[in-house]
Amino acid sequence: MHAPNTISSDLQPIAYDIPPEVVEITQELFPGPFEVWPESDPEAPATPFLLLMVHAKGDAQQLVQRRLDWHRRVAEFLPDAEFRLVVTSV
Repeated sequence: MHAPNTISSDLQPIAYDIPPEVVEITQELFPGPFEVWPESDPEAPATPFLLLMVHAKGDAQQLVQRRLDWHRRVAEFLPDAEFRLVVTSV
């Protein structure tokens, strides 16, 4: 596993070529800084993706809904994007 990059709303997402729209969606649904990790599935190492880790407040149902909304909105904007989202409760 690689070391993460922390992205905040005032930083440009240039380290891993994250489209600004993905940063905006992430910040809207999960305000605050988040971490970005380059990853790949051991069963498909030729298909890398970016893992975004957010820390959020809310009950389990709210967090699941916001996570589903994030995936839907990112897929609408970038249907072939290789992003994964991890939500941790704080």
